[in-house]
Amino acid sequence: EEKYRLLVDNAGEAVIVAQDGNLVFTNPRTSEMVGYPREELLGRPFTEFIHPDDRALVADNYRRRIAGEKFPNRYEFRIVRRNGETRLVDISAVRMDWLGRPATLNFLGDVTERRQAELQAESERDRLRRILDAMPDGVYLVGQDYQIQYVNPALLARDGPVNGRKCYEYLHSRSEPCPDC
Repeated sequence: EEKYRLLVDNAGEAVIVAQDGNLVFTNPRTSEMVGYPREELLGRPFTEFIHPDDRALVADNYRRRIAGEKFPNRYEFRIVRRNGETRLVDISAVRMDWLGRPATLNFLGDVTERRQAELQAESERDRLRRILDAMPDGVYLVGQDYQIQYVNPALLARDGPVNGRKCYEYLHSRSEPCPDC
């Protein structure tokens, strides 16, 4: 029991057991994640800590899991911390018995920063694509496998579709030397 307690108490994810819609077990990471001390979490409905727009989804998934329905056990939703800050979490949940009654064992990881970084990278890719699309000269981008992955409109208008071809095949068909080969 001591080994399991040590493992759960030091986990990088929030570990939560929910039963009858209420929190019956939380680890220290849960308190860090939501900003409430453990004493204020236990016995409260888990939906209190979920963003209002996501409550119905999470409550329905909980109900379905308790009923034993088979569906994906991993998804994302937003929580609201005690200070009002919204965070995005990834949950992995399974049905279990807790003191002889059905419950869910839930592992939550904060993915807010990762999702923000992904959105920023996507925005940068979109910006680069707009720049390349506006260039009057033909431009193509090549992957590590020398396959053409992107062709701007100017090149497409000049040479037609070349996506998916190897750059050296494309350049050879144009009688041009391949700078990468």
